[in-house]
Amino acid sequence: VPRVQPPVNKSSILPTKAEEEKQKDVAEARPFGTLNNKSKAFDVASVQRMNMHSPGVQVQVNGPETIAVATPSVYEIVAINRDTVDLNGLALRLEVPEGVQVQADKNLFNIEKAPDGATLVTWGIEKLSAGEHVKASVNLTSRKDVDFAIGLDWTLIPISQQAKVSVIAPALRVSIDGPQDEIYGKTNTYRIRILNEGKAAARDVQFQLSIPKMGPQQTDIDRIEPGKEEILEYD
Repeated sequence: VPRVQPPVNKSSILPTKAEEEKQKDVAEARPFGTLNNKSKAFDVASVQRMNMHSPGVQVQVNGPETIAVATPSVYEIVAINRDTVDLNGLALRLEVPEGVQVQADKNLFNIEKAPDGATLVTWGIEKLSAGEHVKASVNLTSRKDVDFAIGLDWTLIPISQQAKVSVIAPALRVSIDGPQDEIYGKTNTYRIRILNEGKAAARDVQFQLSIPKMGPQQTDIDRIEPGKEEILEYD
């Protein structure tokens, strides 16, 4: 009995308009801060996003090894899904050489002639559930006293899948608390709040405070987690 068994396929956010109006009246001597967020990578947990599995399919052709000339003989095609996942789309094609007549259910099979005279019998199976099998029969009649071979091939439709990826980013908001007017001889303290309103950690943040007559003062911040803030104080 012929049998074919293939292998198992197994930022920064600018201050609000209200904050801008509030800061317009600040004396010229008030410190000015700039923020530079050079974060390029985030610590994101790595998880399995895609797992593709092809069902293990077994295909058989059952029928007599020897037949008589001009005598119809029945050959049974069997497709078995031996896996634990359903199969969606399987095409089986039987190739019968010239000189052999083929009779098959045209509602089930697609029958056409190849350029070399062979008959191609194609059976399309839309779905084969896990652990189940289907079968169909064809009648073959040899017109000549000549041995022949039956060819069989099968193809699974390509398996496709999509994995959605979410993109997150930090969003930094800066606010400055301190006196709007300075009194000569009195020390003024300014508190800088850098809040991360985004969904990702901000890394390698640089804040530069420009103070007249003193030059810029830069502070490097390694990391600001989402929803957290960093507070800097300057006198």
